[in-house]
Amino acid sequence: MKWKILFGGLFILSVTMTFIYANKSMIIYNKTSVENVPASDGGSFFEEQVTRTYQDNYASIGGAIGFGIIAAASLLAFAICVKNEKP
Repeated sequence: MKWKILFGGLFILSVTMTFIYANKSMIIYNKTSVENVPASDGGSFFEEQVTRTYQDNYASIGGAIGFGIIAAASLLAFAICVKNEKP
């Protein structure tokens, strides 16, 4: 009985944390680059510099995947405990 409660609670906690990490934007660093692009007025052949900022969100993606794996493993362990339970 204790194992079912443990694995069931771990499953619920992992699913909750998966949704929290999946909806969160955790920015590790900002990368700014200056690029030369063709002018946007159509007729000009001159290039203009554009500054673009990229944000990498690897922490939130990794957290969501990691907690998803823990949720799947705890669900399997819960199912095994229920199957092996003696009446």
